[in-house]
Amino acid sequence: MTVEKLIAPPGSNLYYSLLFTEFSKKQAIVILHNFFHELESILNKCTSQEMALQRFQWWRGELHRIFNGTPEHPIGKLISSILSTYPLPKIIFTELLDGIERKWNINYYDDFGELIEDAHSSWSLLAILISHILEKTSKEAFLLARELGLCWLITRNIRRLPWDLHQQRILIPGILFKKNSVSPEDLKNVFTKNKKNLSCKKMLLDYLDYAKICYKRTIESTPEEIKKTQLSSIIFTELEFSLISILEKKEFSKKQYPLYINPLRKWWLSTRLKVRNN
Repeated sequence: MTVEKLIAPPGSNLYYSLLFTEFSKKQAIVILHNFFHELESILNKCTSQEMALQRFQWWRGELHRIFNGTPEHPIGKLISSILSTYPLPKIIFTELLDGIERKWNINYYDDFGELIEDAHSSWSLLAILISHILEKTSKEAFLLARELGLCWLITRNIRRLPWDLHQQRILIPGILFKKNSVSPEDLKNVFTKNKKNLSCKKMLLDYLDYAKICYKRTIESTPEEIKKTQLSSIIFTELEFSLISILEKKEFSKKQYPLYINPLRKWWLSTRLKVRNN
């Protein structure tokens, strides 16, 4: 199975976000997502912190090998193969690795500040690397990518809620629990005891609304030429929003997961955004 079919299979949000991206850039972006998911998989597969730290330390050595032209891992070889075309900064890869390593100790957020810190040291760095692929870097593209990364983290946290709860992670700011008079136990009961809870649904929609407000503010302040070059990342964000918005129309329950929208609708949303940004 090719990297593209594994990370961006037909029907996925990433697949549709790259429909209008030229082939070489598409391949490079898929490789970056592959690297990101490889690092994240360490958190899910390692059964002890010691084992995880060993894997992250190995990847630090692999980053040195990648930028010295002697990678060992198949993903490392893919990254090395695109560096001559896209001179991506090594420091961002290093900071991304450090940020995902810190996730081992993140099981909850007290407030939105901790959420933003997590985003800016993980998903935002992926978005920034992608922005380097899509155009010559600029301050505006950097600011857009940083906020898109925050949106990606929030939608990821909602999409993967049942699996995170199973691993004793509740990646929702505590302030939202207080605002909606919900306890972590209430949220767990939705999935373990199949209990319907409108307050839990309201809390998740508040979480999504926070991301949408950040997104709207950033998009409105981003120059049109930047939005055109960064279109694939914008499409990816809107597809993620569309997927989570299913919860607005349906009951919040275990049976809604994994969240799903029709691929035809994804194609329509992607095409509409392309036409709007021409």
